[in-house]
This record gives sequence, C-alpha cells and structure tokens, in this order.
Amino acid sequence: DSALRRFRREAQAAARLNHPNIVSLYDFGELEGGGAYLVMERIHGVTLRAEMKRAGVFTPAETADWFEQMLDGLANAHEHGVVHRDFKPENILGARQPSGTLAVKILDFGLAKSQPLTTTVSGSQTLTESGIVLGTLAYMAPEQLSGREVDQRTDLYSAGVILAEMLTGRRPFGEDAGPHADRYPGLDAVLQRCLARQPEDRFSSAPELRATLIPALRAGA
Repeated sequence: DSALRRFRREAQAAARLNHPNIVSLYDFGELEGGGAYLVMERIHGVTLRAEMKRAGVFTPAETADWFEQMLDGLANAHEHGVVHRDFKPENILGARQPSGTLAVKILDFGLAKSQPLTTTVSGSQTLTESGIVLGTLAYMAPEQLSGREVDQRTDLYSAGVILAEMLTGRRPFGEDAGPHADRYPGLDAVLQRCLARQPEDRFSSAPELRATLIPALRAGA
C-alpha cells in the first residue's frame, strides 16, 4: 500500500512535466489484484548508454548536443519540484529527426521502483528500499549515498559523472575510474564543481551549469 501511494504521488508529479526534453506521461493507474501501470509516449531512438558503447569518447561538440537538451529538461523538472534521483545514461534517450538533428528525452523522472535493496561495486544496479529510489551507485551524490536530503544539486552531481564519462570514456570514480577531462582544461573546472562532495560547492541549478558548460563545450575548451 505504501509503495502504491508513493507511485500515485510521484506519477502525478511526473505527469505535470510538459517539456520537449522529458518523456511525456499520458496516464497511470492501478491494476486489479495489485500492481500499477504507466502509459508513456513511444520514442524511436537509442539510449545515451548505447551511444557511449558505440562511440567510446564524445567530442565536446557532440557532448554539447546532448547536454544542452538534458539540462533544459532537468531545469524544467526542478522548476516543478521534481528531482530525478536516478539520472544516468540509461535514462537518457536520443532520437534523430528527419533533418538529422538530435532530440533528447529524459526518462523515468523520479518514479519509485520495487526491486529489493541491492548494492554493487560496479554501480550497475538500482538501489531501492521500501519502494523509494535511492539511485544507481556510480551516479549517486554523497548525500544520496548517506540517505540525506536530496535536491536539484543531486541531479547535477549525476550530470557531472555523465559529463566525465562522455569526454573521457570512463567514470571519474569507482573501479573503472579514469582521469577528469584534463585534455580540456576549461571543462575540468566545470567537472570539479559538478562533482564537489558538498552540495553547496556545486552549481546551484541546471540553468547555471548550462550557462557555463555549453559555451565551453561549443568552444572546444
């Protein structure tokens, strides 16, 4: 019952989001005998994770094409009081338009999961407890790992991990950790701020990060 109550509450929050860079949620409800469902828009595209496996390392310009839209989507969600809490490449979808331009959609905004609590060194499993999403280990901010309050800066930490992974081909922490984007000195400072241990030392909002990051990427910093 508690999981269903949370599902309803968070589905209602996600349904309020109406932005071109967030997957649309059309309907939700409960099933007879238990369980629940979501009706979402169908998108023909590939996840950022699949693109990472294909491309390996992204150029700054390619990274900007993804991040500009990702941060716009995050900004809209945060404005509506919705924190993703599981922002990772598997939850970011890219679709090529007939014109060849990239359209990015963020999936699974803050929806509760029902898997048992699981931890893994590689960070490939989703952590949940009593239906509450804690996140995916490799992308979780320190406050999330310790069970403290999360806010929009928690998502920006996850964005920093994704940024490092796109530019270097490796995550900044963990068993497969690689260097920060030292090939791009102007971007390394952005990464360091995104990945600060204390939330108050990070960018305060997605628009603030966007205003700093995208010009640096476009300039091939």
